[in-house]
Amino acid sequence: MIYHYCRVETFLNIIKNHALRMSDIFKSTDNLEAKSILDLVQSKIYNMYVGDGRFACSPIYGMDKDDAFKYILERVMKNIRSDNDRLYYVICFSEKPDLLGQWREYADKGRGVAIGFDENWFVKLCETIKDTFRFEKVQYEHGDGNTDEIIRDRAELIYSGILQDIDSYNTQGLLESQFKVSYNIGMAKKLLYEDSIFIKRKEFEVEQEWRLVLDDEIEKTRDDWEFFYNWKNEKCKSDDIIYKIFPNALEFMERNGKIVSYLDLKYDVMDEMPIKEIILGSDCKVAESDVYQLLGFYGYDVETVNIIRSQLSYRWM
Repeated sequence: MIYHYCRVETFLNIIKNHALRMSDIFKSTDNLEAKSILDLVQSKIYNMYVGDGRFACSPIYGMDKDDAFKYILERVMKNIRSDNDRLYYVICFSEKPDLLGQWREYADKGRGVAIGFDENWFVKLCETIKDTFRFEKVQYEHGDGNTDEIIRDRAELIYSGILQDIDSYNTQGLLESQFKVSYNIGMAKKLLYEDSIFIKRKEFEVEQEWRLVLDDEIEKTRDDWEFFYNWKNEKCKSDDIIYKIFPNALEFMERNGKIVSYLDLKYDVMDEMPIKEIILGSDCKVAESDVYQLLGFYGYDVETVNIIRSQLSYRWM
């Protein structure tokens, strides 16, 4: 089981529409949400430079060689950070069913709901629509998984690209905002963004988070949006399962003064409903009987859904 913590209003919309909202991860309220490993990569690259000792002279005329490399590295990483063209649509869960921090941050300080989903449904989704979705557990900096190896590999790729551009007299390309750089740096940037979605800072480890990601190589600046995730265009319509899973296609909303694109994923298009448990927050005003009525009205098998109330007691400040 994995749990999606939310406000009562969001819970009601999920149940009514049989849908989960996947929104642009780079419009997260946490500006470091999907880029938390970039500082670690930058530090690793500079350590590689220090240990390399291959620079006999400065790559920038008139600057100390160490200062010059620092400047080049900072410009390269700034360009990587500022590139928000790629789109990744994400829905987040926790494997913890009754977690204080999740109630506080995502479920209206305990007044909301945690929806328990069968994780096998998401595994099956990824198997059914291959190379389109990723469903994985988040890794944490210097924690579980192979984050150190990922950081080292990406740092090596960027460092080799910087060296290649310097050796090819393309130092100016590393500094320009247009970012005319080697293939290695471009590839590392793509991989870093893909990796960073599943790597978060160490202090978030308590969340034990899982993420479902639509990874479909979507870019904001593509020139065929009239055909891409736009079912209003008749030429897009087909019997393909992606059309059934996203029946409304791409939509837009306002959040915190930003325009955020999103896709509503219908979870009633496969054999079985994935919702197996509803946990009401300790301060949630919704009655268990209201949830039974709601589920029954919208076509859920109430006999297969466990409805309980949080065991946590907390004085919300």
